[in-house]
Amino acid sequence: MTVKEIYGTDFPIILAPMAGITDLPFRILCKEQGADVMVTEMISAKALFYGNKNTLPLMQTEEEEKPIGVQIFGSEPELMGEMAHKIEDKGFSYIDINMGCPVPKIVNNKEGSALMLNPELAGRIVKEVSKAVSLPVTVKFRKGFDADHINAPEFAQIMEENGAAAVAVHGRTRVQYYTGQADWDIIRDVKNAVSIPVIGNGDIFKGEDAVKMRDYTGCDGIMVARGAKGNPWIFREVKAALSGQPIPERPTEEEVISRLEQNVQKINSVTNLLEEGHTPESLLEKVLEGFDIQINEKMDTRFHCNCSKERVAKALISIGRKDLEEMIKDGEPIEMNCHFCNSHYQFSVEELKKILAQAKKR
Repeated sequence: MTVKEIYGTDFPIILAPMAGITDLPFRILCKEQGADVMVTEMISAKALFYGNKNTLPLMQTEEEEKPIGVQIFGSEPELMGEMAHKIEDKGFSYIDINMGCPVPKIVNNKEGSALMLNPELAGRIVKEVSKAVSLPVTVKFRKGFDADHINAPEFAQIMEENGAAAVAVHGRTRVQYYTGQADWDIIRDVKNAVSIPVIGNGDIFKGEDAVKMRDYTGCDGIMVARGAKGNPWIFREVKAALSGQPIPERPTEEEVISRLEQNVQKINSVTNLLEEGHTPESLLEKVLEGFDIQINEKMDTRFHCNCSKERVAKALISIGRKDLEEMIKDGEPIEMNCHFCNSHYQFSVEELKKILAQAKKR
């Protein structure tokens, strides 16, 4: 498949999946600033299998985000395939498999970047997922696990052989986490080792960095991760730099606050079904990290919520018939939390049945 067939554009600028950061509000803000492609926060295949309700908010998207990929992780090939098949009809453009997460609780479970130590198992996972879905399957991984196991080019070849449509490479090992300088040579090596599209990731903090990575590695797209935290405006800078246009100035503090007010109200108007703990303040913190602005009570009061049970019910319709049917089958009421004010809304089994009936009419 071509880059455009997977990502919808010839040289995509992608917001990297980052747990606890790239939720729906932040993705929409980055999309408005020029990001071409979104990816959800990573979702556990086991959590999907056991029906963990915390996974539902992670899969909620809006039409304006598209194209958007869903990132899953796990170490059991058959289970990964089954869960990919389960969620492929939820409006995603592609399935991404996480093989780069360095967090101990993931690695100790033989998932994430631990899979780079077991290329054969990683290949089986990609093969099973590719067989199970009709969507493109991509893989995100690192330079290697540690300095003694730098195998990204060979790893990429195995991914391609087992059905991966594209790969994204972070130029650091698992042991490095996010320290030191990203190795762009390894991205270039991967590009030379495979025929599928290669997305470069690591140390993109300004527009000029994207141009340098493209020219140095020959990559087919750029993935921006930490460079977007505190600076979602990096995407318009990258777009300008890649097209040879003047780099736009970063917004003033007043412009940032004004834009965030608009963003929160806009998101409030389309959804409330999101995970607990992500509040207006958390969105402010993610965006204002690059500014010397103190979040105070006066500022928070401007980000008021206008949620209602009816709105959350509408959001429930979007999660899909199968999940609603499973909730009803459990025979227990469920409780959903508003994304912004954390208000609790309980839905009885009878109410869930009415929501399912509405979903079936769609």
